[in-house]
Amino acid sequence: MGFRARPAALEFSYDRTRHDGTFLDATGEAIVSAFNVDVRVFGFTRGRIQPHAVVGLSLPRLTVIDGSLLDPLEGDGTFSGQGLNLEGGVTAFLHPRIGASVGYSYRIWWFNRVRGVGDESYRLQPRFRETSGSAVVMGFFTF
Repeated sequence: MGFRARPAALEFSYDRTRHDGTFLDATGEAIVSAFNVDVRVFGFTRGRIQPHAVVGLSLPRLTVIDGSLLDPLEGDGTFSGQGLNLEGGVTAFLHPRIGASVGYSYRIWWFNRVRGVGDESYRLQPRFRETSGSAVVMGFFTF
């Protein structure tokens, strides 16, 4: 969801994925989610094909299902923090309101808070960082 003026767009998004993993021979599940606020700047705005760059902020959350233990309790462990979104690519407008984008997205997330079964929140010192990079293909309709 977002708004666009000729050279730039303000975009709001929510991402959520589920992952299976192992740690010390134990299997488990994690849920990763993030609220994002991004600014997408377009070049050559008079043409159908426009290069773009994205810069934005993220509020990520990582929940490890049954990843918190406090004998005899077991429950979810949730990490939260902040992040930075970067992307570069090309947007092609098939119609003034319909188009597609391709590019490369890079994210940096820093987790600095954790909450477990004791329902108390703790500050992580040092905080930990996660990065990801991936190709992005997106279709869109502008109202």
